[in-house]
Amino acid sequence: MGQGAPGRLCFMARDPNGKLSHGWQSTPGNGPWLWATLTPTTDVDDDGAHVTPTVAGDPVVSLDSGGRLTFVVRTADGKVLHGWQDHADNGPWHYTVIRNASHTYAMLTDDVMLSQDDIGRLVFTGPGQNGTATVGWQDTASCGPWHITSLSTNVRKTRRTR
Repeated sequence: MGQGAPGRLCFMARDPNGKLSHGWQSTPGNGPWLWATLTPTTDVDDDGAHVTPTVAGDPVVSLDSGGRLTFVVRTADGKVLHGWQDHADNGPWHYTVIRNASHTYAMLTDDVMLSQDDIGRLVFTGPGQNGTATVGWQDTASCGPWHITSLSTNVRKTRRTR
C-alpha cells in the first residue's frame, strides 16, 4: 500500500499467476477503487530482449524523488524486479530486472524492502544467499544504474505476522 503524488491511496499485489494487480482510489480519500492487472514485461534487458518475469514475492511501493509511484518485488528466479510510472500518478509503467553495471543481478531468497536515502535515491534490501543481506541503491535520485552489494549477517528468517 502506498500513496500517489496527488494523495490517492494505491496498492500493488501479487496475483496467483505471478502478475501484479495495481489498484488506486479514483479521488484522494474516496472511491470507487480502480485497478488493473500488470504483466511486467521489461523495456529491454541484458541481451536487448524483453523479459516477462513471474512475480513470487510481495511487492513494496514507494514514491521516488520525482513523485512517481515505484515498486520492487522478488521474482520466481530470485531476482529483483523494479517498476515505475512515466509521470507522477500516471503511466505507462516501465520495468527492469535490477542488475549492476557489470550485469550482476541482485538475488534474494525472500521478500524485499524499499526506502529512500537522505538524497532521494531508492534503496532496497532483502535476504541474500547463505545468510547475507543484498542491498541495492540507485546511482542518483530517480535514476540508475543500480549498485548492489552483499553484506554478511547473522540474521535468520523469522515468521512474519500481518
